[in-house]
Amino acid sequence: MGSVTIAERMFRHDPRAMLYAPLRTVIWDDADERAWFTVDQPSAQFGSFGIPAVSAVGIELDRKLAALLEALRVEVPMALLSSTATA
Repeated sequence: MGSVTIAERMFRHDPRAMLYAPLRTVIWDDADERAWFTVDQPSAQFGSFGIPAVSAVGIELDRKLAALLEALRVEVPMALLSSTATA
């Protein structure tokens, strides 16, 4: 799940960011037939590089992911709304 335009904003600073772009996601159901959407938190993945410009994109992606979940009427984890730059 991703955008090459957004990924390029990180690639120019550190090509290793492509290890996490596009975002890996899984939609699955459990034994009780409940649906789950699983994704790594973008700010945690991209913040690990310690590059402010890459970290900022990770935070932006947290907000975009939160907006997607809101549009789907799914509870948004507080971590997506409260992430801050780590670099």
